[in-house]
Amino acid sequence: MWKSKALGAITVVGALAAFVGWEFVVKANIEKGRAYRGVIEETYRKRAWLRSRRTQGFTRQPSYDYYWKVRCDDGEVRNIELPHGRWNEGQVGDPVVKVKGERWPYVDTEEAAELRALRREVLDAAIQGVQKRLLGKE
Repeated sequence: MWKSKALGAITVVGALAAFVGWEFVVKANIEKGRAYRGVIEETYRKRAWLRSRRTQGFTRQPSYDYYWKVRCDDGEVRNIELPHGRWNEGQVGDPVVKVKGERWPYVDTEEAAELRALRREVLDAAIQGVQKRLLGKE
């Protein structure tokens, strides 16, 4: 009898480990290895029913998962889950590019490229300031 319980427990733990490994390790690395170009057909969000945020008034705010529906140049349609900041940058009809090694695609317009360059400059300046303070060089 104890052997069947142990086998059941081992099966449950193994299935849970396989699921966690797939979701957080394998799936993310597979997406990083892909590259494609396309156009945003639709932007949408889905309510994440099992997650919510607490606000100052102790009420719960709903949480969402954000998606772009992209028609790739090869004809394939992809539904891509994105963080809110990246999702908010794209509009229907914008060209997007997914570079191998990056996790998410980015909007491929001149305005978006200028904004990315500005963010990179600000981040580099902030990093240099922190390094100067930590090393005591001013």
